[in-house]
Amino acid sequence: MQRAIVLNNHTLGVVYPFGDTMLQIQILHTSVLRGSPISGDPLAAMGTMMFNPETDTFREATEQDFNDFRVVSNPDYFAEFVDTRLENVT
Repeated sequence: MQRAIVLNNHTLGVVYPFGDTMLQIQILHTSVLRGSPISGDPLAAMGTMMFNPETDTFREATEQDFNDFRVVSNPDYFAEFVDTRLENVT
């Protein structure tokens, strides 16, 4: 299962583990208007980026986030997340 998150309030994506402390987000959509460092180039915005759950801010994505970012959601993105590295991070 993957979990969809909103990273730093400007990037919607799906989380994947990467190493012991970092996580990788598969970018579904970004918003330069909200401060994304990823350009508006659709090819650049459909890649991946690393983030540290201890220093970056994120929250679980909602259906409204998918509407706001204009991305079609998948019900699996809202299922319980199995990676415990995010459980204690706010």
